[in-house]
Amino acid sequence: MFFMNHIEGRAGNTQVHDVSLSVEDSQVQAVLCPNIDTIDELVHILHEKNAVSQGSMTLDDMDYYCARQEDKVAFVTRKNNLYPNLTVAENIVMTNEKIPFFIQKKKYYQKCSQLLHSIDYPLDLWKKVKKLMPEEQMIVSILRAVGMKPRLLIIDEIHGKLSYNGMACFFRILNMLKKQGTMILYFTSQWEDTVKVGDKVTVIAHGKTTGEYSVKEIEKNPAQIYYIMLGGEKLEESEKQTEILEDLSQGLAEIRIGYNYGNTMKELAKRIKKQLKGNWCEISLIDERNRNFVRFSNQESLEMPKLKIESYRTISEKSGVFYFSINDRTKFYQLFEENDAKRAEAVLGIMLELNGEVIGMICVYYQNYYIYSEKDKIYLELIAREVIMIVENSKLKRSSVLLQESHHRIKNNLQIIISLLQMEKMMVGNTNQGERNESVTEMMDDVIGRIKSIATIHDILAHDVSATKVTSMEEIIEAIKGFYHHAAEIAFDTQKIFVPYNRATSFALVLNELINNSVKHAGNGRLKISISIQKDKDSHKIVIIYRDSGKGFPKGFDAENQSGIGLMIIKSIVCQEFGGEIQFSNENGAYIIIIINEENFF
Repeated sequence: MFFMNHIEGRAGNTQVHDVSLSVEDSQVQAVLCPNIDTIDELVHILHEKNAVSQGSMTLDDMDYYCARQEDKVAFVTRKNNLYPNLTVAENIVMTNEKIPFFIQKKKYYQKCSQLLHSIDYPLDLWKKVKKLMPEEQMIVSILRAVGMKPRLLIIDEIHGKLSYNGMACFFRILNMLKKQGTMILYFTSQWEDTVKVGDKVTVIAHGKTTGEYSVKEIEKNPAQIYYIMLGGEKLEESEKQTEILEDLSQGLAEIRIGYNYGNTMKELAKRIKKQLKGNWCEISLIDERNRNFVRFSNQESLEMPKLKIESYRTISEKSGVFYFSINDRTKFYQLFEENDAKRAEAVLGIMLELNGEVIGMICVYYQNYYIYSEKDKIYLELIAREVIMIVENSKLKRSSVLLQESHHRIKNNLQIIISLLQMEKMMVGNTNQGERNESVTEMMDDVIGRIKSIATIHDILAHDVSATKVTSMEEIIEAIKGFYHHAAEIAFDTQKIFVPYNRATSFALVLNELINNSVKHAGNGRLKISISIQKDKDSHKIVIIYRDSGKGFPKGFDAENQSGIGLMIIKSIVCQEFGGEIQFSNENGAYIIIIINEENFF
């Protein structure tokens, strides 16, 4: 059984404050959280022990993170963890088979064929993953995790990524895992998913666990789960409120899934107008760039009254529900543009606030005099939470896309710089300067290598759709290794250690300098390099052991008295930025140990 007990995140702006849940054998525990940022942080916590400030997690009475190191936990996340240049079959089996794939290729092919047949999903096992459609890649990611035979499988919302056939296949995989006794933890921001996927549902609102429910409870009263998801602590059992919540929750799933941002707001305005018996409804949101109001209404009609710009600003100083009517004619008419003043006799609305800041308002206009009820007020407050949730998630997604695009452009610009340097290097090589040319081209090769290592990190960031703000050492080593495949045979053994993006570039530079130095000073024969990276649980230190089969360091080598740029980069990053230490020695080639305190690295 898996237990998460009173977990709180470590980050200064953590979204996880007090989360507790459990998963039983052969059970799918759905975790419903409307905030995408909170889901991302929870998945990061399940990856990385250092992301937790307090609380504990156990798996089968064993420390969760120890169980992770023993491969008892597998992940399926929004971030693609497949090897694009390998085949479908290779990706599925290579994580859990000790015998290399190519040695028993036929056996593994039959194994994969049987697996695909059991889930009734057609895939070409010899096709490279990079040539697959996104849905096919997602299925391969799931099968890759299944192949590890984990005790606990953690799935980070695949909502919207699978077609009807893909979802049917996904359910067959879940049933197969449940028969094997696997525990499944499924994170989602869509409450409709919980009924389809989960056996039980844990709800997290505002970073805290608010309750656990069976699917039958939710199916019996969908309004209850919807109310709690919006942040309500307890659903009143009054007939009036239950009716409101059922009206509110009905059909909103289709709105969120089937419409873009603007159309979602317009559809919500249409439903609000109908529920509150108004003639027009307008949702106005403040544009962060120019602080102007962007209006979304249920209809693009010239008859709809329009508030003055000054009126929006005046009303935005209020808080909560507001109401104006012709009972105070002078004040009421001053709210509208001159030609619109007599088209309405009442306005009912609510301010939209996010993190203490006004982000917009909802206004319902009535052609005839209208007095609102307590039921109207409750409905407005609840629908306002839904609008705020949509705005917040949209901001998170937009920020993630913009960040990815920025990294993509930086990577492209660095590639242009690399190309220019390579052209310059060719020009220098074509002049008759002898040894001087060799020195200059070697220097330019070093610079190009450093820029490539930086560009690699931006390439990783550009493809990170989850915006989790971490990558793994394994991913960085794989990328840098590709630069030197022609010059050295590089093997590595590393635990699953995650690197914050603010450290990733520095780590890539250190790795590049070490490998580049080995290649430059290699002896005769094929150069072999091995890299081992492990975490010491007792001392909380990361230990990196780097060795090569080259000539090693010259006799009397003293790192403190070396003036080379490469060594200076290594020492500066390891000792000053990471607060670590580095030791140089010879042992059938260069032998380097780097020790970093975990707390300084993250």
